[in-house]
Amino acid sequence: MLWVDPHDASTYTIDGSNNFTDLKNKVTGVSLTITSDPNLDPVAINGVPGIALDSTDWFTGSEAAVLAVGTNGAPWTVFTVLSGSGDFTRTYFGWGNSGAASANRFVLLTSGTGTGRWGAYGENSSSATTVFAEDTAAFDANPHILCWRYDGSNLSLIVDNVARTLSATAFAPGTLTPNRYALGVGPWSTLQQPWTAALGDHLVYNSVLSAAAITRVAQYLGAKYSITV
Repeated sequence: MLWVDPHDASTYTIDGSNNFTDLKNKVTGVSLTITSDPNLDPVAINGVPGIALDSTDWFTGSEAAVLAVGTNGAPWTVFTVLSGSGDFTRTYFGWGNSGAASANRFVLLTSGTGTGRWGAYGENSSSATTVFAEDTAAFDANPHILCWRYDGSNLSLIVDNVARTLSATAFAPGTLTPNRYALGVGPWSTLQQPWTAALGDHLVYNSVLSAAAITRVAQYLGAKYSITV
């Protein structure tokens, strides 16, 4: 399991400019790899600390327990607390390869090709985007608790503990050789968009959580970030 918690000061170290110099998985204590300069915003999401990401800020995790859920057909549940603004919401999280030109990459983003919808997308080595599933309703930039759940065949999206209607649910991320889990804003080619985001807690489970468990996590995060669920 991966748990990023910017509210827990024991899990990170920052410099004098509030840039993260160390950021750990709260569950295992293993440090994530930080690229560029994501920084701590002490009042990012409804007055609660969050990770401020801008342009090409990102970080990755390389733990086996996290990467196992990125393989084709393996189930997972992902929660992220998110708010943002700008022309394109290109914040993403997902599994991919090391960036080899011949291999595919899979990413989950908060919008697709400028449509302003939460969705699940794949990107190949030429930066061409495949839409697997999109929310049929537009998103907004207010803070939300997003929960993506994949049971090995079908994908579902739950926002603030309310199920959303997707354009499709059948989902096959393809055969990957995952060696990283990435979370950030636009470090990959066409994903470099003029957008900023604040991320709160981010949790990855290598299992399909029940509806009751999802409600418990959503209620915990809702109370933490003053988001109604």
